[in-house]
Amino acid sequence: MAASRPRPGEGTHRSTTRDERVAVRDALEAAGKVRAILDVASGNGRWTDALAKKRGASVVQLDLSAESLAAARSADKRERSHNGYVRGDAGALPFRPQIFDLVVCLEFLPYIRRSGGRIRALKEMRRVSRRWVVVEYRHRHGLRFAWQRLRYRLGLEARFPRNHLSYDQIDEELRRAGLGLRQVFPVGGRNSRSWVILAEAPSPDWMKGH
Repeated sequence: MAASRPRPGEGTHRSTTRDERVAVRDALEAAGKVRAILDVASGNGRWTDALAKKRGASVVQLDLSAESLAAARSADKRERSHNGYVRGDAGALPFRPQIFDLVVCLEFLPYIRRSGGRIRALKEMRRVSRRWVVVEYRHRHGLRFAWQRLRYRLGLEARFPRNHLSYDQIDEELRRAGLGLRQVFPVGGRNSRSWVILAEAPSPDWMKGH
């Protein structure tokens, strides 16, 4: 699965908004103390600082794009020899099972058009995580989506964005990947169109039987 190619507006220049940072910060705080973090589809390393603030944690950035990984390295001015940069596919993570305490994948799943592709990536995240997985989904519960539904009912032109899922659809995808949805953190207020989600991986005993 060609999972993490740079998208328009990303490359070496993609930054984060305040609403994104708040949602991610809250999700990381809810996960508690962790020592090893994997950032899947890390791009230019835009989340490295937020992830590195987890006390004592090492961060491995994984992306399919060598260009993005090079940009992440050059932007990392601090000497953190325990950080790593790995080129790889989100659908086939090159790591042993349960090697990370926390796996993070932000701004990526909405760009996978088919549910099967998202579930494949989620299963890989679950496989390499000891417990926590943090992902971002686009949802159907904000005012923007409600406005398009109203236009449709009025017989006006409506443009429904792709890959915006309901809460139940997101929960179902996580369950099919063997993950439990634990908490939702909206990005923004009423106009929110994405959620940062804290999911929990199953125990080692559960994984042996599946």
